[in-house]
Amino acid sequence: MLLGAPLLALLVLLVANLFGTGWIFSISADNAYHRGPLNILLYLLLFGYYAESVWQVHKAKRDGITVEFFPVYYFVVTCAVGTLLQGAFYGMAFGWLSVAIAFVLVDSQTRSLRGYTDELSGLFGRKYMNYCLDRIHDTQEKDVYGIMMDVNCFKEINDTYGHAEGDRAIQEIGHILSGALVANSVAIRMSGDEFMVLIRHGSEELLNETCAAIEQRVQHYNETAPAGSFQLSFSTGVAKYEGGSVEKFLVELDQRMYAQKRAFHAARDGHAAPEQGNAPSI
Repeated sequence: MLLGAPLLALLVLLVANLFGTGWIFSISADNAYHRGPLNILLYLLLFGYYAESVWQVHKAKRDGITVEFFPVYYFVVTCAVGTLLQGAFYGMAFGWLSVAIAFVLVDSQTRSLRGYTDELSGLFGRKYMNYCLDRIHDTQEKDVYGIMMDVNCFKEINDTYGHAEGDRAIQEIGHILSGALVANSVAIRMSGDEFMVLIRHGSEELLNETCAAIEQRVQHYNETAPAGSFQLSFSTGVAKYEGGSVEKFLVELDQRMYAQKRAFHAARDGHAAPEQGNAPSI
């Protein structure tokens, strides 16, 4: 509503302009177009919306929404240059030309983005995980936490309910993990039924908060799923990146996750009580 208010005010001025006020523009007796005293408002409004677009993307990144490669600058900078040129050089139509160029750049960047995303889950894929881990390793970034998850009994879901329902399970997991993210975190589908959440600039508190949010969302799904539908649970492993090799970080996550996996199956089959690992089976 607030974003629409400036546009609504400008529309009122444009309608008033039709009654000869000349506030935005005027047409002379010899059919020549002239800018009015309030014409500058058109340009100020455009730049206001450009700034709002950039702010919204940065806010989304801060809130953990997946926009790492969203091409906002490709669009905003190109359109802003066209707007400046059109404002500076009267009679030259740079505006729509810049919009066309911006759309070409955005389309190219969006195509590149698809290589980093997993179509089925809607999460980032392993290629993006490798990209993140390479950056973390190169900068020796601190306070990085990982949650590695394996879907319990996923083969049974496919065998019992069919592969279409197995695909739906992956989609549901994508929704669950996306909704559980905290600031500066990202959810990744590593492979078939293995997932990862990376938390950058994190803490033990944020790690526990994320695990709890995932558990709550899994529980909510299981409680609200139709009768006779599949149920979801994860075996998890958590660890903090302590610098050095990212392979060591991944191995530690993997080992802790499979310790939970073994404990889950042992408890389910009645062979032994669940082992107490560093993270619960969600």
